[in-house]
Amino acid sequence: MTAQVGEKLIYNGKEHWMASEPLSDYLKTKRDIKFAFDSTACMRGYCGTWEIIDDQLYLVELKGKIKGYVPVGVSHVFPGRDYAFASWFNGSIRIPHGRMLKYAHAGFFSIFEKDLFMEFENGVLKNQYEIDNVKEYEEGLLKREQEEKDRILHKDATSKKVKIQNRIFSIVSVIVFALISFGLFRYYQWGTMLSRITSIWMFIESFLVCGSIICCAIFETGNNRDTENFIISAAINFIMLILIALGLCIYYSIQMNTTWGYLIAGTLSFGVSWFVFLVIRASLHRRKENNRGKITILD
Repeated sequence: MTAQVGEKLIYNGKEHWMASEPLSDYLKTKRDIKFAFDSTACMRGYCGTWEIIDDQLYLVELKGKIKGYVPVGVSHVFPGRDYAFASWFNGSIRIPHGRMLKYAHAGFFSIFEKDLFMEFENGVLKNQYEIDNVKEYEEGLLKREQEEKDRILHKDATSKKVKIQNRIFSIVSVIVFALISFGLFRYYQWGTMLSRITSIWMFIESFLVCGSIICCAIFETGNNRDTENFIISAAINFIMLILIALGLCIYYSIQMNTTWGYLIAGTLSFGVSWFVFLVIRASLHRRKENNRGKITILD
């Protein structure tokens, strides 16, 4: 909501601008009185002029508009009267004054150097006091500045820690990839068609896994989508690597032609089948949920 224009208050021969709406409580009891606004800076649709006479609050002028933007005055709210004693009003009127410390693009929330409060009971002034906002505002500024500095320092410290962890993780990934490559090279040297094909395939998958991990750890693009793509790539290729390794384990277990070999092969086969079943079921469930969501939106 846009900052609202204040109403005028005359007190001791001086004009002040209020950050209060004394008439609003009265209008809540009059459902048949409706004002129309033509500016977001005056959503209530009217501006009143008030005056304190002998410690009593009076509405002495009203400029407002009703449906059709027809101008009306005090007599629209109080028929047959040019002014009205605010006997309904119980509460405080706030009068900001001095230099504006902070502008707020909403209501009466802008902060000024001082606030004068006037307390009324049945429209009669009972008490008034003034609050100095400068000290509290400056303390708030210092607190926010310190909080911002602490946030930046914490962010820098966290960023440095993450960078160190990423470098260590990258080095470990390279070492693991080197060990895997050495093992696959020895497997390739077996000289069989199966060993050559699977060793090359597993080398490519290992390279893609380690490459995705290193890219995710080192290259800080600031794009979450890129990081997500690296992670997905590493996960898919890692699963492929595991499936190939399990397939080889099953094959060589069967080649052992022993009870233990068949038992190991059967166990691994059941595990792989169960894993594939869970993946397919999860995929179907997700597709079903997506279709259900689309149907709900169409409804």
